[in-house]
Amino acid sequence: MKVPNAWDDIRLVDGYPGQDIVLARRKGDGWWLGGLNGTLREKTKKLTFDFLPAGMSYRLTLIADGEHDKALVTSWQVVDRTSKVEVRLLRRGGFAAELEPVVLKP
Repeated sequence: MKVPNAWDDIRLVDGYPGQDIVLARRKGDGWWLGGLNGTLREKTKKLTFDFLPAGMSYRLTLIADGEHDKALVTSWQVVDRTSKVEVRLLRRGGFAAELEPVVLKP
């Protein structure tokens, strides 16, 4: 996952001060998401993608907390602006994700 150092757009997707945060950042047609759990208890967040443009699909690469604080789980799927994805956050854990546009070949 290559992460840009400058952004065209930044959006707060979800969050509450002192609890958790999910940010989406865009560079060109790609999006990068990051989420942090600031609490001392595990939680599950439901990611929504309503910030994505209508009519486009994206390949989601999600790197999230695994079974313990030294384990990570990577998953892939195709999403669009109507998709919802659950991600598990360990206490003081988090996730990173990349969304790349899906290019359909004729």
